Amino acid sequence: MTQLSALSSVLLATCLAACTVETVSNDDDDNDFDNGAAGSEEVASGGATSETGGTSGQSDAGEPGETGGSGSTPSTQAGAAGRNDGGAGGEAGAAPAQGGEAGAAPAQGGEGGAVNAAGGAGGAGGAAGSAGAAQGGAAGSGEITIEDPAPFAAEPGETSECEDAPATDLTVFEHTDVTESTMTFEGTVTDASGPGTYYVSAGTQAISGTVPTDSSSGEFSVKLPLFCGEQTVKLVWTNEDCRVAAVSRVVRTGCDTDDIRLTLSWDELGDDFELHLIKPGGRINDNKTDCTWSNCIGAGPDWGVKGDTTDDPRKDVDDEDAYGPENIYYDGPEDGTYTVMVEHMGDGSSQADGKVIFNVAGRTYEASIENLAPGSVWTAGTIEWPGGEVTTSQYVYDCTATWSSGCKAEIP
Repeated sequence: MTQLSALSSVLLATCLAACTVETVSNDDDDNDFDNGAAGSEEVASGGATSETGGTSGQSDAGEPGETGGSGSTPSTQAGAAGRNDGGAGGEAGAAPAQGGEAGAAPAQGGEGGAVNAAGGAGGAGGAAGSAGAAQGGAAGSGEITIEDPAPFAAEPGETSECEDAPATDLTVFEHTDVTESTMTFEGTVTDASGPGTYYVSAGTQAISGTVPTDSSSGEFSVKLPLFCGEQTVKLVWTNEDCRVAAVSRVVRTGCDTDDIRLTLSWDELGDDFELHLIKPGGRINDNKTDCTWSNCIGAGPDWGVKGDTTDDPRKDVDDEDAYGPENIYYDGPEDGTYTVMVEHMGDGSSQADGKVIFNVAGRTYEASIENLAPGSVWTAGTIEWPGGEVTTSQYVYDCTATWSSGCKAEIP
């Protein structure tokens, strides 16, 4: 009886040890999956999987609990490029919930050329490589405030910081009952050291850019898009001493506040950047699904309710030289994902820079690009509707192989 009891104790202890080992094994598996290791769920949603963008989350991020996986940067640095290029990085901006700085994006993402130099998505690389991706970059969706270039000047009129400031010949600074969606400001400025800066603000929304100014005569002219209702327009120049600001109060009437407003500008090295708003399921330079210079000035493509022009997009400012701006506005969008793209149409420099300001659902965002070569297409970002979620991007597509008065590739 004593021997039987001893044997039972040994068997019981053996069973308990085996069960404990099994429990630990299950916990480890769950932990690996949750942190992007063996399961690689977060790796896939954040950009490149372990097959295309590097190693699995567990080996890339380090210890369990440091959310990892190649390409799974925090939401403001995630790779929206994968979505625009090949689809694998679709919701990269949302990955992962616990990221910190652990899951740094890979230097290379994808086999086919959809490489993001600064943290983009490589998950679509294999399928998207033949599309001709030139470069990628960080993506994000952080709301911003456009900087006021002349906070010292608030009231209508011309205000100088010092006696030796530049001066303009503008005399009218109140413009009420404006019915057009744009307004041209022109005149002459003296003693300015270069081009000016414009700033248009209405409540929480604003845009800014460059005022082209002749270096010899001081003559300037800029056509600016207007918000609906009352707004402040500032034209600012500087010299080695200080600044001058010509401040105008403008009231636009007979309009509705737009759900989506996109404003593009670029530097003196660019030659005719072209702004595009592409509806869900559409492609660039398709007259039915893309709002741009060829089909959206004056009257836009018939989106939304057939025959109803109030829910169609419009391009009311188009510029063919340096600086811009270009502007598209859209009220009453259908549900879905809209893509904002920019072509470098002219024969400008491959080192040209630009930016797009998104004023969407009362919030402001900005996307910027450097070194946009002629024949290239920049995906500035996407807009999810309803809700107005904006995800900016630096993904650039080399479209020279199919270029004919614009990009003819089937993108995005």
